[in-house]
Amino acid sequence: MLSSVDNFVIEKIHHKTFIAKTIVDHLKVLEIQFRTCFISNIDLQQIVWIQKLFWIGSSEIDHLPLKAQEEIAELSCDSNLKLKFKKKPLTEFWIRTRTEFPTIADMALNVLLPFNTAYLSEVTFLALTHIKSQYRSAIKNVEEVLRPAVSNITPRFDLLCNKKQAHPSH
Repeated sequence: MLSSVDNFVIEKIHHKTFIAKTIVDHLKVLEIQFRTCFISNIDLQQIVWIQKLFWIGSSEIDHLPLKAQEEIAELSCDSNLKLKFKKKPLTEFWIRTRTEFPTIADMALNVLLPFNTAYLSEVTFLALTHIKSQYRSAIKNVEEVLRPAVSNITPRFDLLCNKKQAHPSH
């Protein structure tokens, strides 16, 4: 009886060490993947302009390319954009200024949204698997269902309904 208890305890200890080793190995792999995804040697003083765009001096942007410096100078003179900067989240502000100031907006978004492509791909894939499992083979064109599923634009049903005639005349 005691030998079976000893065997049980030894087996449990072996499983615990095996599980612990597996977890540690997994965490090491995760650490390596995170190091490749994140910029580890980023100097926060060089990206302060992203968060404090309207309250920085020229010395904080002199490391940027000339085109970016010109865009920052032009943008910082716009009082309407300053109000939007205060009211909107950083990512939304930079996305909305992308058409007028593409150089600095792209630089800011690369820092703020390092995983945007991976995230969109993941969301699209999850939506696709959900749609495929829900409708199976009844769906002929997945793109017609997938695009609205992953879009953040809400459809204007009232406009769509107004364009359709309720009872067609004969």
